[in-house]
Amino acid sequence: MGILHRAVVLTAIMALLGAGVYLILHEEGVEWEKYSDEEYRFSFSYPPDWDLKHGNIPEELLGDTKRGVVVVASRGDLKAGVEAGEESLTLDELREKYLIMWGDFYLEIIEEENCEVSGVPAIRWRIADGGSHEVVIAVKGDMWYRLATVAPLDDYPGETFGRIMASFSIDG
Repeated sequence: MGILHRAVVLTAIMALLGAGVYLILHEEGVEWEKYSDEEYRFSFSYPPDWDLKHGNIPEELLGDTKRGVVVVASRGDLKAGVEAGEESLTLDELREKYLIMWGDFYLEIIEEENCEVSGVPAIRWRIADGGSHEVVIAVKGDMWYRLATVAPLDDYPGETFGRIMASFSIDG
């Protein structure tokens, strides 16, 4: 083997090793878990080393909502959760409901933007309250959805939360 051939082979090996390290560090190559809820018609993915908890929204918190579910994936102080409930609301009505609630808790809305989830109009907020939150709300038919992420301000895993947000799907 000539020097040029060895240099090409060595460069290729280093490139593969570099790509492997990048994938490990950025979790791109890690197979994530997927949670699907057939009853409430949504799904999302989360890292495999996170814990998953699932339960109904307690009756005393339902208010006008007929029924609802809460699913939370977490690792330490990092949390991502989905709430879904059955109640006839428009997206604007749901938005107002959350703005009133957050105002009661003195939460600071840093940013608000319109977006879509599975082709359904939605609203996305970034909120600060000693930690950092991202929240997406959507309404489809008689179902409302809220996906929220929570982390300490000094430990915000933007890529992980971005991937969770991007995986959120209505109609599972």
